[in-house]
Amino acid sequence: MSSLKWVPLRRNYSIEREKYKLESSSTASHPLQPKKQRQTVVVTEIKIKSSGNVKQLVNIQDPLSNRLYDPLTNSLDPLSDPLSSKKDFNDPLSDPLSNISLTVNMSSNDDSVQNTTSNNKITWNVKKQQILKDYAMIGNISLSSSAINDFSGSGVEDGSSTKRVDKYTERLASLEKKDDLVTLTQKEYEDHINKLHSDLVKAWGNDERVGSLKIAIQLAKLLSDTNVPKFYPCMFVMVTDILVKFSDMVYNRLKNKAEEVLNENNSSKKRITLPFDFTSSDVPLSAKETTRNWFYKIACIRELLPRIYIEITLLKCYKFLTDTDLPSIMSRLASIIRGIGDPIVASYLRCYLIIIGSNVSNDSMQHVLSMVHDCMLQYHMFTDVHHLKELSRLSINQRDYLHVLSPAIDWIMRIVSLNSDKELFQSTLFQYREHCNDAIMLKHIINNFDPNFYINSCLGMVTLIKSIQPSNNSTSETELNNSICEVISVFGRKLLTAIPPEDQKIPLLNEIWKIVSKVDDLNIYLSSCVAWLEVTNRHYSERETLILLSDLSNRLSTFQKSSTSLVVNDENIRYIENAINLFMSSSIGITILSTDYLLRIIDILPDYKKTNLCKDILENYNKSNRFTILNNPIVIHTLIDICRILHDSLDHLSNPTDSSHISRLIVRNFIGKVNYDKDLESQLAVYVECRSIFHNLPLVISKLVSCVANLTIKAFTYVRGKHTKKTIGFVKACLAYSHITIPSIPDTMIKLELLLYCSQVALMNNCLPQVDTFLKAAISLIPEVTSNCEDQLVGYIRYLLSFFVVVPGHPEHGPFYLVRGLMNALSKYNFTSMANKIKLYNELIGLLSTFSQRKFPYSIPNIESNDTLYGGSKEYLLDLSELLNETIDVILNNLTSLTNKIVQCITIIEFIGAITSRFECNHGVVDFINKLIDLILKNKNALTKKDSALLISTLEYLRRNAIDD
Repeated sequence: MSSLKWVPLRRNYSIEREKYKLESSSTASHPLQPKKQRQTVVVTEIKIKSSGNVKQLVNIQDPLSNRLYDPLTNSLDPLSDPLSSKKDFNDPLSDPLSNISLTVNMSSNDDSVQNTTSNNKITWNVKKQQILKDYAMIGNISLSSSAINDFSGSGVEDGSSTKRVDKYTERLASLEKKDDLVTLTQKEYEDHINKLHSDLVKAWGNDERVGSLKIAIQLAKLLSDTNVPKFYPCMFVMVTDILVKFSDMVYNRLKNKAEEVLNENNSSKKRITLPFDFTSSDVPLSAKETTRNWFYKIACIRELLPRIYIEITLLKCYKFLTDTDLPSIMSRLASIIRGIGDPIVASYLRCYLIIIGSNVSNDSMQHVLSMVHDCMLQYHMFTDVHHLKELSRLSINQRDYLHVLSPAIDWIMRIVSLNSDKELFQSTLFQYREHCNDAIMLKHIINNFDPNFYINSCLGMVTLIKSIQPSNNSTSETELNNSICEVISVFGRKLLTAIPPEDQKIPLLNEIWKIVSKVDDLNIYLSSCVAWLEVTNRHYSERETLILLSDLSNRLSTFQKSSTSLVVNDENIRYIENAINLFMSSSIGITILSTDYLLRIIDILPDYKKTNLCKDILENYNKSNRFTILNNPIVIHTLIDICRILHDSLDHLSNPTDSSHISRLIVRNFIGKVNYDKDLESQLAVYVECRSIFHNLPLVISKLVSCVANLTIKAFTYVRGKHTKKTIGFVKACLAYSHITIPSIPDTMIKLELLLYCSQVALMNNCLPQVDTFLKAAISLIPEVTSNCEDQLVGYIRYLLSFFVVVPGHPEHGPFYLVRGLMNALSKYNFTSMANKIKLYNELIGLLSTFSQRKFPYSIPNIESNDTLYGGSKEYLLDLSELLNETIDVILNNLTSLTNKIVQCITIIEFIGAITSRFECNHGVVDFINKLIDLILKNKNALTKKDSALLISTLEYLRRNAIDD
């Protein structure tokens, strides 16, 4: 096409801008403001005075105003488990204990304070799961063989008058016989319980009522074995779950029996059923006799423990016999439990009575209060010689033994505290001082009662705590301090919901810290310290919080130096994490970051915990300081160390998702917030340090490059475009930083974008050698772009060509050396779609057409572009014409290589549009275009309506603008 003369259209961009500028008008509302909700208009009638007629119209409403029924808003989700929302009470396998809620109507008396802490809203189902988790056994369990062997006797006196004497002889011999121990794993014990459960269900399904009762008795007898005290809480949970299911079986059987009698003489088709809140008067006599028969059988159980367990299990069946005697029955059972000698068995039996009793009746608390008194009285047994010998036989110390009692006592205290007032709290404390004075008991009292009962006399509560006896009855001062400190930690967590009186705050904290500072056990110290850190953060000033935090970090450093293997248990690690996250979410977070306390505390945590905690710190800091810039050097270096921990937690085997998440955390919550205002050199120093630390995170490195490039813009703004020797040196240092850093980024497209951005800021600052360096590096990378980024590359090159308009030519290599370099790079790139390549050369035609103009459409202040440097000189125009011919030749060569006729036609139409919009349509150009149109018409059937319309509009434009030679 060298013989064809291409004459670019002469354009005046200023006139074109004014000609095609859209007219603007003022508006009363913002276009992005949400529209007001359309009001519903209801038309009921229209009166027409001229005719006197009144037209009655049906109400016309906005169809969107009515709220349509949404099936997903129904309380019963059709896709959910129907058993989870509508319990079938006839199912003998359902567990009503899991639904026992501890919500009790509180008295409206002014003297009582409603206990609404979250601690007391835990259901028994949650408590069970916690017990099974905390008291699971690792290893073997030694149990009595009589509890594990298959059941051989009923244990129930049948009242027969034909008993033989040798039957009593056998019974006496069995009592005198010493049981052997059977060793099981926890899994084998659970399998044994499950077998008894399946046997119970099978016997009940076969109408073997006595056989079912025998199995229930055997289950209850399992709870008499305390050879492995540490496993007893799990035994209690597993056994009582099945006993409650047995209770449902009996209750439903009695209810069905009553309804059958009620329907014997029923002539109507509607079945008579007992109401949900039925009374004993609604129950027929025959059903009452059946109920009495069950309790007669229970009364005939020979052994005390199974007899009490089974009667408590069937406690709700008393509803068929009486409406008012349940409180006295529960009080009687509470008194009978005093006959159980083993403290563990007795405590959990009391707990079971409270669980079942609270489900049956909440009218009376007398039996609960009496059992609280009994629990405290039994603490005298723990100093008895026989008890100490038993502990030696069981190979368990006093502290661990009392830890086994803890769940039962905790639940008893929780029930007592629900319907409590200050008088009941004081009465409980009085009994505690008189009979118990044990650390674990006081811990449960403080943990479950409302702190408002004692907040006004919190110093007196501290005095009471200091007077406790350690749970292991040790006289050691260390053991005493540890026990006191455990109670203090619970006391501190309860004060989070109550504010101490102003005149007691500082004395209270001083008294507490005198005790905590004496503790040698790290985990006990951490538990107390973290609890009171939360208290000071909520109720005290920053000064007190920082003092406690300083003591914590110093103690941790001391522990770390004195011990080669510093071990912190998971519970205290969780407390530390919660406290730090709480600080970072509050106003004191920035103050803590300006100290070294935080890093010392993080240093003692295990590696897997450090990473999660550092993530939380960055997240919480950003939430509480969303609009705050970072310019404090101490805070910045603390955050750098936190981010370093996150960076070092990654390696080549890490999940890419984790790497991406950590990178975004560092970029969004740290690097993006650093701002030293006019101290640009200090900010650059931070970025230099970050580059050396986060070298394995490409996303962070790319953010650092863009931030450094932004520093050059800030420098340009501060000097208003007139650089001094110092500022231009700083700008060149920033550009050197970017030039060195960008090659370390693995993603080619990100490198291309950063190189272009850096070249733009370099041109703005009149650093022309740096502009050439960045652009040449970008052009040399184009052949390395992968094929899956081809579309992204096309958009990038279009953006690059628009920047070439203002880039001045090189004094030695000429005005078009960058364009030629780009054409060479495009020729080396392996395009998967040849149409994309032709599109880019069409865009290149537009650039070359712009280069031919006397004045370019845009420019950069204080930068002389090619329109000023070359001014349309002959050599400049000759080189430009040569480039145009080369470009068009490349397009024509590639058009012939297109095999898809549809794509070829569309590409030719786009090529014709590029020519007609940028060059004069002289005779030679028109003939050339006609040849291209002939190629299109050969495949006109392949064109869509849209492509045909584009072709027609192009031809119309050509006819209007064609000129003669």
